Amino acid sequence: MKRNLLIILCLLIHIDLFSQALIKISLPQDNGSMSGLRAPNGTSSQTTLRAHFIIPKSEITPYLTNGKELKSIGFSLSTGVNTVAGGNIKIYLQNTVDNTNNKSTTWATAISGMTNVYDGVYTIPVGSSESEVNFNLSSTFTYTGDGLYVAYDYLGTSFSTTGAVYKTNNSLGSAVKMNSTNTTTPPTTLSLLSSFRPVMVFGYDNPFQNELSISTAMIDSVSMLSPLVFSNEGLYATIKNTGANNATNVALNLTVTGANPYTDTYTIASLLAGDSINVHLTGIPTIVSGSQTLTLSLPNDEVNTNNQKVIVQQIACDKLAYYQPSDVPDEGIGYQTLPNIVVVKYTTSTLPLQLLGAEAHIYTDIQSVGKQLSAVVLDAAGNLLAETDLVTINNSQLNTK
Repeated sequence: MKRNLLIILCLLIHIDLFSQALIKISLPQDNGSMSGLRAPNGTSSQTTLRAHFIIPKSEITPYLTNGKELKSIGFSLSTGVNTVAGGNIKIYLQNTVDNTNNKSTTWATAISGMTNVYDGVYTIPVGSSESEVNFNLSSTFTYTGDGLYVAYDYLGTSFSTTGAVYKTNNSLGSAVKMNSTNTTTPPTTLSLLSSFRPVMVFGYDNPFQNELSISTAMIDSVSMLSPLVFSNEGLYATIKNTGANNATNVALNLTVTGANPYTDTYTIASLLAGDSINVHLTGIPTIVSGSQTLTLSLPNDEVNTNNQKVIVQQIACDKLAYYQPSDVPDEGIGYQTLPNIVVVKYTTSTLPLQLLGAEAHIYTDIQSVGKQLSAVVLDAAGNLLAETDLVTINNSQLNTK
């Protein structure tokens, strides 16, 4: 008997950042974009860099409350430099009621009225992995409940040949005003505009004594799976102790409702303050087709809004996907030059499967119009097994599948 399989792809990302002594929040939130030009990249071509950008109130309110005293600030990097590089950086902050960047492109005018919260050494991380650099503020800065302006003035003294890449948010057009030089003379005018705002990490005193959170939760395989391929499911979760006290004998509860009812409890024997633990729950049944909801929960503590993660999963014989039909992607991926292939790996059983097609969600970016797209099937060695006809994307297909 032939088994039909439809492959569907979408990417959803969520990241939380915390620590013990300070609670850390990322603003603006990382939306999957990156840049090696809007923050110090460590190369000689960016010996000096001056920039300022805005974080409007709408992006801050969900994460930071009025009156918080900020104690640290930092950058979040996707990759670092290849050799030791760094220099001196001055960082400025200012509360604002603005919703767009209305500051002057003249540097001296722009920083007038801002508070210099850090002036010191910046050593850019070395390596190809994600990293975070935090600076303790020379004096506390009080957030007053509206937006924030961030500015920085960097002068490099040691350089690498491969520049660092920073996590960014590109959702607000022309939010960054910047300029750089390859000399030790900094620019006086910020003539370049960009929507790629670096993700800044703000820290403030941890007010919690007993506080745990489920920072991430994801299933082993896919969000839409076939019981012909997977007879049972697993779930990975990261639990963080964001309180000041150590935690012991914490019950992590899993409840599955819907097509395959199931319950399980995992006991975390010990979790030190500030530490995280990765938990793997296995044996979740997927025999019966239909929809099922996986709910992972912790006991009540000081903040209950982060004590639960919910994953909805579809079990069907004819589909395999990393997302749900109702999911909407918050970012796109693609190439300016063709041809290129974005590859996603699916592990199947030894049962014979017939692939009938593939489905992709076309992002909203107008630059997609006129580009050509096809689905391909590769084997484990990367050999091309099959390819669909080319589709030329038009306006009506934006934000559709």
